[in-house]
Amino acid sequence: MVVIDHYLGHGQSAIGHEGYRVVDHARATAGFLRKELADQTLTMMGHSLGAMVALSRPSVP
Repeated sequence: MVVIDHYLGHGQSAIGHEGYRVVDHARATAGFLRKELADQTLTMMGHSLGAMVALSRPSVP
């Protein structure tokens, strides 16, 4: 199981120039997943912001 910090610029997340919209969080999540779990089948789920990121993930390159 992997738990992702969805607070860009807080905790251990780098301060980036991406922004703080749901799509920005989805892009950051996609980048992490490609880097760390590239060859694995994933099931994403979340609550509140995490759910919005999971739902928007298929549309994010």
